[in-house]
Amino acid sequence: MRYGLILIILLSGAAYGMDISPSPDMIFSEFRESLSSSIQNETLLAQQEGKDTLSEGKIFAGEKPRSISRALGYSLLLPGAGEFYTKSYIQAAGFVLLEAGLWAGHFYYHSQGKKKEDEYKEFADKWWSETLYLVWYYSLGEDTSAAVEHLPSTKNQQYYEMIGKYNWFVMGWIDAQDSSWYGDTDVSNIENPNRTTDKRVKYLSMRKKSNDMLKLATYSLAGVIVNHLLSAFDAAITAKIKNDRMFKGFTDVDIRTQMTYKNNEVTPSVFLTVNFE
Repeated sequence: MRYGLILIILLSGAAYGMDISPSPDMIFSEFRESLSSSIQNETLLAQQEGKDTLSEGKIFAGEKPRSISRALGYSLLLPGAGEFYTKSYIQAAGFVLLEAGLWAGHFYYHSQGKKKEDEYKEFADKWWSETLYLVWYYSLGEDTSAAVEHLPSTKNQQYYEMIGKYNWFVMGWIDAQDSSWYGDTDVSNIENPNRTTDKRVKYLSMRKKSNDMLKLATYSLAGVIVNHLLSAFDAAITAKIKNDRMFKGFTDVDIRTQMTYKNNEVTPSVFLTVNFE
């Protein structure tokens, strides 16, 4: 036991007297082990405290950043596709359902508007007579030059609008013959708002319902365009937010060693570079 103790003392003294400089590899190895141990301790501490911390290892374990331009482009083509790409499934479902609802509304209101359009055209063909109108029109004689509206030669959209909208054509409604002012050739009375018929009032109501339906169809189509734009914007923002969260706290550590010349001596040095994203 005494010899062993003496041997240790001698070896220690010998080592103390020697000029032993640690090699760069030894310094690097010890620093790397110390840094690794420190990172593991911090990770365990964060887990114990319940913190949602993203380490470098998680980024390379299947989590991938999402392209903002792709997310935007997908949702421009199909609302909700960009949200699905960014794994925001609730938002994706919302935009898809809204898109389906808007298209359904467009087709429904368009079909109903066209149906009512056919109904008011059929009503006009039955209760408005161009012959009755022309009989009264030509009875005006020279006063026909005062006419400010003239029917088109074909029964187009303008034709059906004019026979209901303008008082000049009120004499063409069949039930106008039952009125006290029927056949009046005084053109100064033409614009009298009281000169109307029940058939004309009903016709105007039918046209309004048709036009209202077609307007709603147009609004639904405009809603489709807005939904595409909103979804694209939301998908781009969502991708940006998720990417920011993914890289929050991410560090890039670079460790290198090299020999440096200082004070006429060669000294091993360790350089540590830390980039915070």
